[in-house]
Amino acid sequence: AILRHEAPYMRIAERLGLRVHAPLELRGEALFIPRFDRRVVAGRVQRLAQESLATLTGRAGFGVVPSHDEVCRKLAKTCSDPAGEILEYLRRDVANIAFGNRDNHARNTAVQRDFAGRIALTPLFDFAPMYLHPDAIARRIRWEGNDGGAPDLARVLDQVCATCRLPREPLAAGISAMTPGLREIAANGPAFGIEPDVLGFLAPAILAQAGALESLR
Repeated sequence: AILRHEAPYMRIAERLGLRVHAPLELRGEALFIPRFDRRVVAGRVQRLAQESLATLTGRAGFGVVPSHDEVCRKLAKTCSDPAGEILEYLRRDVANIAFGNRDNHARNTAVQRDFAGRIALTPLFDFAPMYLHPDAIARRIRWEGNDGGAPDLARVLDQVCATCRLPREPLAAGISAMTPGLREIAANGPAFGIEPDVLGFLAPAILAQAGALESLR
């Protein structure tokens, strides 16, 4: 069920305005994922530099994870457009919570440097309904002092804006822009490829996140 939903989840991410690369394709029990760490130009392969959040934050050991706060501070110092990349990161966390992707460990997100020297988050990857995993995976990266699985977004913005020295209004507006997409998916999930039993489980969390975004100031 997790594998069947990875391609639909990428379509969902695109509807929510997240950074995606290309559609995924499930063939039998094999999932084909177009690579975004390289490109072919004039018949030559160009490999783009990438680094996971684990190494970016100096938490490379297995079982050791940074907090979301640490990640945002590193993105602010490292990325070419700190405000834009932190907004993308915040939006991904909202999507993870809404769609039950609990396995948000530090190797499931990365940054990339292109040949112009621009540093930004890679397109989204490993976005799936991991709440279905038989090992009962818990949410890995959390907000410091504000994360029981569904953090207070207003407090998240307060923390991020204070520590990363960013204006609050653009971040709040950018996150709130996800609301129509969340409500559309909750109302019409099968059109995006979500199976009925999965939608039945997810709908309350999706609508809860939509409600939280609507009241965000």
